[in-house]
Amino acid sequence: LGAVIVSDKIAEFFEDKYLYAGLTYNGHALSCAAALATIDVYTEDNLLENARTMGNYLGECLEDIKSRHPSVGDVRYIGLFSAIELVTNRKTKESFSPAVMGEVGKVLRQNGLFTFIMANSMGSMVFVVPPLCITKEQLDEGLAIVEKALEVADKQVK
Repeated sequence: LGAVIVSDKIAEFFEDKYLYAGLTYNGHALSCAAALATIDVYTEDNLLENARTMGNYLGECLEDIKSRHPSVGDVRYIGLFSAIELVTNRKTKESFSPAVMGEVGKVLRQNGLFTFIMANSMGSMVFVVPPLCITKEQLDEGLAIVEKALEVADKQVK
């Protein structure tokens, strides 16, 4: 299931023209039913409000973590989608090696937290992207594990 969002100018072009595109699975009734059921769950379980509330809390927690861990160069977040940038030096913003990031990831996994770790030419990051239904207690538990892993990186700061 997918959607396209366009500007008013582009949408106006198609008001009297048909876009001939499609495949046999477009508009499939089963996919549409699943999408409607998903929207119902989002509404009934108040997931968007929870994401807003927990996202604000997550942002506050990440800023606090940044202030206490010298390996954290920056934190980026919007709602419940966030990343912690790890650096060997806050001034130079030098990234950690894949080996060090592998150790960070190992601590995360050993403590039951499975998330995406990036260590490449674009930087070294730990992604924190919990589900929309997460509770404050669960978020605190996960962030405590992240802090254990950050201790590994903190030891490598120059």
